[in-house]
Amino acid sequence: MSSTTTAGVLLTVGGGFFSRTSTDIQYKDGKLSALCQTSGGDRLSATLDLNYHLENVDGVVRVATQPRGNFLASCATVTLEGTSMLKGSASRKNSSVVTFQQPLDDYVANVEGKLEIGGGFFSRTSSQIRFTSSGWLEALCATT
Repeated sequence: MSSTTTAGVLLTVGGGFFSRTSTDIQYKDGKLSALCQTSGGDRLSATLDLNYHLENVDGVVRVATQPRGNFLASCATVTLEGTSMLKGSASRKNSSVVTFQQPLDDYVANVEGKLEIGGGFFSRTSSQIRFTSSGWLEALCATT
């Protein structure tokens, strides 16, 4: 997690860190699955369709600016390394292929036993969270 100061406001950038409270984490056919702990200590089976939420934009795999990302249409050999690093190869517009690494803990969260996109710490005090067409994250953030 890193922090920056903008106009006297401390901004903390964090992730969802789903892997800290999840076990039996697996990736298969575009879907991430895990046993996710709830605040009550129960473990629930959860699945997140990464193919729906991720897109490939000229070799850059990122959270889709709009749902139905379909990154698997232009990516291959996608695997999960460890518990949270998605790796594979992505096609570019010029027909070349590049490798990618996507740290899923940056934006996948375990929210009461469910895997969700955008569940990072900033989302607890922010609204209108979205990705712009150029891939930047935008949000209205409350200050303290």
